Amino acid sequence: MTEHLKPDVRTNELLDAALELAARTGWRSLTHTSVAHAAGVSPALVVLRLGTKTALLRDVMRRAVNRSVV
Repeated sequence: MTEHLKPDVRTNELLDAALELAARTGWRSLTHTSVAHAAGVSPALVVLRLGTKTALLRDVMRRAVNRSVV
């Protein structure tokens, strides 16, 4: 069972897991299910917090750019 976190904390956790997954296996591997598995949560939670696959990819790419700039 996963720990109940505040929504913004959980979103950041999911984005970190997705970014790490993309770095290891490539952008094409990112799905709600693969991110959920990497983060240890349900795919439904990933959809709830990150939205569509397009939104998921956009937010993960934005995070990657922000991390490389900072």
